[in-house]
Amino acid sequence: MRLSFQNRNAWPLICALSLLTQRSFAADERNELIQEVFQTELVYSQNAGETQLRLSPMFQREPDARTLTLTTAIEYGLSDQWQIGAEWDAWVYRKPDHARSASGIGDTELSLKYGFGDFSDRDIHAAVQFDLGLPTGDARRQLGEGLFIFEPSLMFAKDFPHWANLQLFTQIGLAFIQRESGHDAEPAAHEFVWNNGLFLPLGGFVWSAEFNWSNNEWNHGGKNNEFYFTPGWTWSPAAGWELGAGVPIGLNSSSDDFRVILKIIREF
Repeated sequence: MRLSFQNRNAWPLICALSLLTQRSFAADERNELIQEVFQTELVYSQNAGETQLRLSPMFQREPDARTLTLTTAIEYGLSDQWQIGAEWDAWVYRKPDHARSASGIGDTELSLKYGFGDFSDRDIHAAVQFDLGLPTGDARRQLGEGLFIFEPSLMFAKDFPHWANLQLFTQIGLAFIQRESGHDAEPAAHEFVWNNGLFLPLGGFVWSAEFNWSNNEWNHGGKNNEFYFTPGWTWSPAAGWELGAGVPIGLNSSSDDFRVILKIIREF
């Protein structure tokens, strides 16, 4: 794909975006009470030179199978605003209810995020992220989706420091899908994703709740319309460490019955 900027009408928008990204935000004043929740991407980027490692086991009770996935991830701050990352399903075990089990490596995702920081003194944060999903898992054995996925998304958050440091957050995105050559199990239907939630520090833990919605029924024969409610908790036993557990609960017949997601995070 080749982009062209020969249209003069586009230059004012490009200049405005350039000025916005050059604006100075108080990144050092961010109050990051939690690094990650469970099914929503938060607005915060890693600081310059900062690295985050994450190990995230997940159990899924699907309508017709049980799946155990061990996901590893790394994030690195190129600056206080720019972050790169990679996520890999290092091991997937899937047992259909009426077929033989399969195990092996799963899919990979690369990401690039720009965090705009704190707007003025309103405790409002924003970020934009671009994810690229690669079908490295064997889709024929249902260890991966067999899809190339490009997903841009916007994230916003509002802090309420006078309400026990409550934060409301949201993420909205579009996943553009291209099927892997020779694989047709999954329809190449683009997907709309909308995640909303909050977290609240209380009693030494950070308690979170998310509502997660994804839908691809609006194009190319898509058949997915998934809703989840995801309660979770996070605990920081020491500086740079974060442990937590979340339980996404399917709210309709298109969703998994439930999932259990654990997270172990080390930041340095």
